Amino acid sequence: SSGSIRVSAKDYTRSRPVLRINDFLSHSWQARRWPKFLALCLVYNSGAAVCASWIFAVVLLVLQFDAVGCLPKGAAFKVVHGGEVYDSSRSTWSTLLCPFVFLIIGVFWQDIRRSRTAFVDRYCIHQTDPDLKKAGIRGLAGFLKHTDRLVVLWTPSYFKRLWCTYELVSWIHLAQVKSLCATSSTTLSQQTTPSDTVSTLSE
Repeated sequence: SSGSIRVSAKDYTRSRPVLRINDFLSHSWQARRWPKFLALCLVYNSGAAVCASWIFAVVLLVLQFDAVGCLPKGAAFKVVHGGEVYDSSRSTWSTLLCPFVFLIIGVFWQDIRRSRTAFVDRYCIHQTDPDLKKAGIRGLAGFLKHTDRLVVLWTPSYFKRLWCTYELVSWIHLAQVKSLCATSSTTLSQQTTPSDTVSTLSE
């Protein structure tokens, strides 16, 4: 069921045939859009965002060296270590700019990368043609068989949806539990850590 989500015949034209699918996205249509989007950003973009932030911080640090002198240093302070006193300065540039880099990469990295294929039911199963829709639903197990990883966007309504349960059970039946990534898009609105939100299940 498409629920209150607007679907169009044009959605199906955004998909393309492939020999292998990297990720199969399993989710409940009853869940809100933005929590699922943030969960996907965490799964796909957080690693790149962390790396980009560290690299950018190192570049900013080098640019503040006296030998380079491209950027002014932050507020100076003294550091005492082993009885010795050292001059240091706060990295104001990193404090201000690295979170911005993390946010940009964390939200838009998929547009830069564009190297993975994913099965998204809205686009890979025709939503307006009854015959094509029926054929797509009947082929779900086939899609899963040719998928490398199942990404579960868990919400409280997930196991109340027949097709969500069917997709997960089919994946387990295909003995591919080692390639199951479960992420909760519900806990993103609560006070949690990344380790609470994303877990990789292995045999």
